[in-house]
Amino acid sequence: MTHYTLKRDRDRPLTFEGDLLAGVSTRHRRDRWTELRLYTARDSGYVCEQVGRTRVEGEMDRSRAWPCRDFAEIREALGDGPLARQLYLEAGFYGADRVGPETTE
Repeated sequence: MTHYTLKRDRDRPLTFEGDLLAGVSTRHRRDRWTELRLYTARDSGYVCEQVGRTRVEGEMDRSRAWPCRDFAEIREALGDGPLARQLYLEAGFYGADRVGPETTE
């Protein structure tokens, strides 16, 4: 496990012990892009991070992060857009209401 300190605009940094589960980006865009990351957190379940990056003069990066207990809270934090759906797939979310790989019974 790694110790993380995530910057959050207009809030204290979020610190936790955990592992990076998945990360996606729209970096192919030149001046502005979005990065989403999902971490497993030892104490709270998961942490979602959203960073809006910019190279435009006079603009600043935007950073947000949320502790989440389950997929419903992750989805509430990050939404259902194409980038979020890509993150969910990379993280192994295979259904609307559960986390982890699919199993056959």
